[in-house]
Amino acid sequence: MKKFRHIYFELTNICDRKCSFCPEVTRERMFMPVEDAFSFLNQVAEFTEAVYWHLQGEPLLHPEFRTVTEYAHKLGLVLKLTTNASRLKIWENHLLSGIFSQINFSLQSLNEVSVAERERVRKDIADFTENALQKCPELYINFRWWQDLPPELDYFAERFGIPAEQWLPVSGRRNRRVTGRLYTNFDGQFDWPDPKVAPRENGASGGCYGLIDHCGILCDGRVVPCCLDSHGTLALGNLHEQTLKEILESPAALKMEQGFRKNCRVMKQCQSCGYASRFDR
Repeated sequence: MKKFRHIYFELTNICDRKCSFCPEVTRERMFMPVEDAFSFLNQVAEFTEAVYWHLQGEPLLHPEFRTVTEYAHKLGLVLKLTTNASRLKIWENHLLSGIFSQINFSLQSLNEVSVAERERVRKDIADFTENALQKCPELYINFRWWQDLPPELDYFAERFGIPAEQWLPVSGRRNRRVTGRLYTNFDGQFDWPDPKVAPRENGASGGCYGLIDHCGILCDGRVVPCCLDSHGTLALGNLHEQTLKEILESPAALKMEQGFRKNCRVMKQCQSCGYASRFDR
């Protein structure tokens, strides 16, 4: 068994949305060069069977998205994608080519665009999903909303002929299967980890799955413990200077991992993370 369930892979930190729930990009904006992506993926394949094209930025903006994802597929990696769907139509044939196992649509992003853009994107998502259910029934599709902001639900319910109540999760759950492998996911907003923010009450107590079942690779080659380290504050090393194996076996990485396994968040940034609080026990 490989070390991680999946590794988050950031092809770019550039996004065509400015959503209020995402932290501002403070790093140099860039697209990961294809040669770097190939080199990093070769190492990733040693530690996981799945890659999540997601961290900060919109993956479908990368001009070589097809080239990189096809290379990852040839390495035997399972491919998962999170997207705001702004460029879904452009990449539809590739996304339905059979090499992807899961696609997540961040529908909460539609709350902060123009009416015309919202109508265009939700139609693209509905068209894509209808095609996927017919052509790629094995593809998992997740419609993701914040719990208190599901304005598109009636549109999709009518479009698919499935009553709105059948899209809502049952009590005690965040997700629900709608039909086939189409799911909805309603999650609560959270405070992103920030080293400038004071630790939460009892913030040092609590675990996390960072470095236990996943880690992340930023587009500049830095390795971070989780997908929420958008600024790279907790970067453990850089793949331009060290191998992934060396980085994951470094004292800093081992200290964080062992802390999480002992239900302790040793880093101040982790202690301010609102998302990690859901793992408290």
